[in-house]
Amino acid sequence: MLFSNLSDFISFLLMCVCLGVAAATPFFWLLCEVKSVTANA
Repeated sequence: MLFSNLSDFISFLLMCVCLGVAAATPFFWLLCEVKSVTANA
């Protein structure tokens, strides 16, 4: 077993979620910018 207990697994999962959100935020913002520009054109 990779994790000794459930709290280790939960904290690892939360860390992955936070990293994923932090990585996706700039791309999401860029996508919204592109959509607004193409809608206005």
